[in-house]
Amino acid sequence: MIKEFIEKHDFSYLPIGPQAKLIESLEVLNRSIPWQFQDSTHGSPNYPTIKFDVNKNFSWKYGTFKNAEAIKNFWEGSYKHKGFKWGSIRNIWERTDRNRRTYSFQRFKNRMFDVDTILHQRRWSNAIWLDDKKEINSLFDVCTNEIVKIFDNYIKYIGMLNKDHVMEEGVDIIQTNFPNTQEDLMKEKSFYDNLLMEMWKFDDTKPKIVLNSSSDQPSQSQITVLHPFKDIMMNVYVVEDQVPVFRFPIGNVIGSYSLTLEQLMYSALKLSSTPRITRGRTKYWFKPHVQGQKHPFLNYHINNGHSGNQRRAIQATKPSDWPINYNRSSNTCAGNINIIDGSNNKINLIKWVENVHTWISTFRLGITHPLNTITQGYFGDPEHLDPNINDDYLDRVGFSYDSCYDRMSDFHRTANERNKVCNKFCTEKVMTVCGGYQSDLKYMEHEKIDLIFKEKDMIERKIHSELPIENTILSENTENDNYPMEYQNQMIYDTIGSVEEDMLRWVNLNQNEQNR
Repeated sequence: MIKEFIEKHDFSYLPIGPQAKLIESLEVLNRSIPWQFQDSTHGSPNYPTIKFDVNKNFSWKYGTFKNAEAIKNFWEGSYKHKGFKWGSIRNIWERTDRNRRTYSFQRFKNRMFDVDTILHQRRWSNAIWLDDKKEINSLFDVCTNEIVKIFDNYIKYIGMLNKDHVMEEGVDIIQTNFPNTQEDLMKEKSFYDNLLMEMWKFDDTKPKIVLNSSSDQPSQSQITVLHPFKDIMMNVYVVEDQVPVFRFPIGNVIGSYSLTLEQLMYSALKLSSTPRITRGRTKYWFKPHVQGQKHPFLNYHINNGHSGNQRRAIQATKPSDWPINYNRSSNTCAGNINIIDGSNNKINLIKWVENVHTWISTFRLGITHPLNTITQGYFGDPEHLDPNINDDYLDRVGFSYDSCYDRMSDFHRTANERNKVCNKFCTEKVMTVCGGYQSDLKYMEHEKIDLIFKEKDMIERKIHSELPIENTILSENTENDNYPMEYQNQMIYDTIGSVEEDMLRWVNLNQNEQNR
């Protein structure tokens, strides 16, 4: 399916043979020409249109010297365009001296020299410009097979990770066609959004490969890989140590890697010496196990494009219910693992997956500069999350009861919700001395009384206080309460009474608390 997709496209325009590197460098040079010298549509009427070119005998085309001088004078500030004035006699010397030291001037000069050097090398080696169509077609056959191999190896790799489950064509490998009309672009967005929503459940760990044809720009037809990273364990190291001092579960991530067919061909033909040509486009979406849990290198995607009130409303829901949008991904901090943004001379999907997994599961104390501190990655007692935690972690990072409770309160608005999180991720030793947890035990009774008053008919209907607290519906990934029995006895009543009886009981309870 992937091979058929590639073979439908014409790549005869791509530079191959001895002229390949030359044409690539020539394109880079032409992109550095000032906009004033572009064609009549994008340029200025006060400047001529300039585009550099070469002959097939590896020499500059006629007019190159004149055009090069014009661009040089422009960057120096001495080009005699319509309405040009020196302004001051000193500018004849000072302006040019000053502008020759600018980045733009030096960049243009270096790119001009690069092309000229290649021309000299090709003439010196008696290189011949490759025009043989049979040889060209043979090269493209080799390249097509090389690209198919990239994806075949990736699919085999996925099969090993998923216990030999094979990706299915039409299900996991999907072919689409979205031209660049406004209507089709909306359809394309909807398609990717729906695909991400299904993957956001993380019921299936198989990736998706999308083959999207572009009829108006065949070279820009894309292959996009959507790869799920499920149940990531964060490994915390001290500087360059090889053994983690702390490990804890942090959540799930979806990674997207998009490559144009042109980029794939450049990689297969080994035409580019810089990652710029073969750099794909990557995106990431982070899904925490519990609300408020933050990844050191990935922010919540819901923070992008939403107002503060919208973010708070979304964050209060289960992460599984968060809206997922292909055009609204997580902000990331890559650190020194550059391949996660697709910058690699030789495209390798397996290497990309391995490097991304290392990136999202590794934190090094002392050398990592994250978006979010490592303590924001979890709630509760670190010793409960990792019984094998090294004391070196606690000595370096510590544990703040107040900070943990304050962060939890930003995402879990009720005492009942926070109590559930505490009982799942913390220890009795910590909860006994944690002021926030102890306060919530009292607030839970208040919330129970509030539920009574929210009943539409408080006389005829049963009172909420009859129900055990553990029956309250709370956020995902929570467990039954395990807080001390003495507090349960204070808050749960076995008898069924009237509203008045419940209120008197609540008043007496709080008076007793004050007397103590």
